[in-house]
Amino acid sequence: MTHWRLTILAAAVVSCVSCAGSRAQQTSTAIADRDYILTVKPNDAASRFDLALSSRSPKQLCLSVDDWPNSLGQVTGGGGRALLKLNGQDIPATETNFGYCVGKTCQTVLQPKKVLTGSVNYKEFKDPQTLRDTSSKTLQYQVHPYFCSGR
Repeated sequence: MTHWRLTILAAAVVSCVSCAGSRAQQTSTAIADRDYILTVKPNDAASRFDLALSSRSPKQLCLSVDDWPNSLGQVTGGGGRALLKLNGQDIPATETNFGYCVGKTCQTVLQPKKVLTGSVNYKEFKDPQTLRDTSSKTLQYQVHPYFCSGR
């Protein structure tokens, strides 16, 4: 083969390999109200906000570890993830760093048409007693589920 044919062949192989690799890694973000619903309710008796992420999708949804509160009711991302609206004030959650995690073991998988539950403790907003005693409180929680790839 001549040099230019080898060059074209090599470019075509590299192009095909890079396309196949990017397709395997691609995921798309799920859309609120179409693919999932997030419900947040205050639970004064337990001093926390209860979260329920309900899948409406026929496909598995995934969340990164950072997207969901841990078992202690803490959130990573602080006010960027959980923002309390209380008496006209915006109060961010305490920043907790869950560390860095890579790979499929760092994902929470939500099966089609199932519900994932969790909670955010009132103490993440510094004054749990005030939260229990105030009826007009709203937690805005940011979650970013995506369609799982390679599962």
